[in-house]
Amino acid sequence: AGAQILYPLGLGIVGMRNLGDRLVIYSNDTIMTGVYVGLPAVFSFETIIPEGTRLVSPKSIVSINIGHIYLSEENAYLFDGSRGLRRLGDMIYTDYKERKDQEFLYRTASLNDYSKRTIYFAVPDVTGGTIVYTMEYDDFDLSHTVWSKEKYRHNPRAFGFFKNHTQTVTWDDMLWEPVDMPWEDELGAWGEESEQINFPIRCFGTDEGYVFLVTEGVLTDDGVAEEQSYETMDFTVPEAFHSLQGRWAELEFEAAGTQVDIYASRNLGSSFEYLDSRDTLTTSFKSFAVRFDLTARTLRIKFRSTSDFKLRWIRLWVRPAGPR
Repeated sequence: AGAQILYPLGLGIVGMRNLGDRLVIYSNDTIMTGVYVGLPAVFSFETIIPEGTRLVSPKSIVSINIGHIYLSEENAYLFDGSRGLRRLGDMIYTDYKERKDQEFLYRTASLNDYSKRTIYFAVPDVTGGTIVYTMEYDDFDLSHTVWSKEKYRHNPRAFGFFKNHTQTVTWDDMLWEPVDMPWEDELGAWGEESEQINFPIRCFGTDEGYVFLVTEGVLTDDGVAEEQSYETMDFTVPEAFHSLQGRWAELEFEAAGTQVDIYASRNLGSSFEYLDSRDTLTTSFKSFAVRFDLTARTLRIKFRSTSDFKLRWIRLWVRPAGPR
């Protein structure tokens, strides 16, 4: 037995995670590692990041195959055991700075859903409640990271997984099927994740003591239809236009689902104006065209829906207009 005081950690240990054969030790502003070296020292400790991590919460650290991703007061970072940190949250930097509630950041929770390659950060929102930033990643190429933003009717304080170990869902109340016939015998592998035995389902707990399942097959939040939206990048006029305005004339996109409303912004997202709606979407992907006439140097498109909606690709058409 023995002890070693880790003076560089300042105010103390906030969190610890395994990384390969090393133990990574986090404080509010420092990262150290410990490794087994055998007698007489037994363990050796080293300061890797001496300052500047600004970790927001003990529960804001998640492990992926190549390292740890943690949320700081400034950004989301990857720590892979080396002496450098890689920024991953530049896409949400402005929104995160404006929306996070500095006073309650210590309540931030996170989870890595390995099967979906998606990380969830539940961050206290300065306007009330909790905002959930989702990070869909590729282990082998983090440049393919995709960020999105969600808000639930109930505020997550802790994430975890639920497994249905025993119950087999049957057709008991269906007169046209034999009693106790399992759904999967009729339908094959059942599509609703929460009904599958031993399938880990993401869940979260709230301050009020409730636990909610989050499944891919449910399009409402606790029975209430919520709005979903997707904003594109800001498309700009081609370089060949030089100092000309662009006259945007047509939007093409391929989508599936039920219904979607389409908006456009000519001021980098500060405000949006209505373009069109599509109420004839189908379960299979189809191409659509929306014609309009807007003059601007940049154009951003927003898709909004309160029902099932999927978007595969979009394309905008623009031609030279008058001078700026």
